[in-house]
Amino acid sequence: MLQLTVSVKRLNKRKVIPAVLPDPRNIAGEVFLGHSFEAEEVTNVPNPSFGKWYVDRDGYFYWEGGVVQQAASPVTTAPPPAAAKIVSYQNFIGFLNNAWLKGNGKNAGIIVIDNGVSASAMKFNIPLIKETDLTNGSLRDRDHGTFIAGIVCGRGGEIEGLANDASLLAIRYKDDLTSLDILLDNMNTALGKALELKQQNPKLKLVVNLSQGLRKSQADLFPDKIQKITGKIQSLTEAGILVCCAAGEDSTLQDGRLLFPALLPEVISVGCISQGYRNQPVSSQVDFITPIQVYESYDTANKIISDSGSSFSVAFISSIALLLHSVMTLQSKTHLKNLLSPYQKKIETFRFSDSEYEFFINK
Repeated sequence: MLQLTVSVKRLNKRKVIPAVLPDPRNIAGEVFLGHSFEAEEVTNVPNPSFGKWYVDRDGYFYWEGGVVQQAASPVTTAPPPAAAKIVSYQNFIGFLNNAWLKGNGKNAGIIVIDNGVSASAMKFNIPLIKETDLTNGSLRDRDHGTFIAGIVCGRGGEIEGLANDASLLAIRYKDDLTSLDILLDNMNTALGKALELKQQNPKLKLVVNLSQGLRKSQADLFPDKIQKITGKIQSLTEAGILVCCAAGEDSTLQDGRLLFPALLPEVISVGCISQGYRNQPVSSQVDFITPIQVYESYDTANKIISDSGSSFSVAFISSIALLLHSVMTLQSKTHLKNLLSPYQKKIETFRFSDSEYEFFINK
């Protein structure tokens, strides 16, 4: 994967590569100057005269004219531990009820369904109980899942997660080579394993975090697989398991564009908006709306990285659910929304400051 950085004030991300420009029909949202992300060059484009196009891990396309490739970092002597940067996600939620924070996720568990968690990432010291790998066993591209796990319960010297006494189980349902049909089969299997865990441990307070989703055009290709996943999620919520899903960003949050499975009424869906979208309509199916904020972490090679989007915002909601599970029993997403209601902000007052986790509850 290439590490790219947006080099213009704003850049469209697209659902497909256009054959002609301008073409507003396939715009899925925007990214802004300084945003960094991983992507691969697309080898087959409809109109090569426009230049190169890149596709990110979520299937969105970007034109080469709006990005620059980051140069390889020079070989340097590692700084002493005292000089290493401390990333503390706890600083983002200090405004919440202090009694909730003291629980620290103890006696609760989270299943992170993602592209894997690297237990060897020394900056994190993630309390990984077990990882189930549903892919081909490749060790590639575990940064996203490790980033999410670090937000939730990292407890290393340089990564301070939000609920770092929680038990974490990782299910790797995809890697960078997984086809869409296999991905859906693996997602269904992963959700089934979460249900099995609850059936084996009825008293376990459990949260499922799914930081990725599918666009409607992708989900429509496999209606039978989507129906199976929907049934699993319904069974999970009936069993008292909170399922938190990323809903997407900006225009993806409008009716008819929401990611699957975030559009299901049973899940807790979290979406992000940029400043330019604060006055745009948002689907009533989105439970929490947050500003797009840039979060820092370390990759599995122990280098500082940054990223943004609903993938990371939903991890905060999952973590807050774990904190609450430590001091009470969350009964439903309605219960969660009622508890957090006094702490919400109006969308028009979002600061986009990257220093505090802001959210609006979309009732």
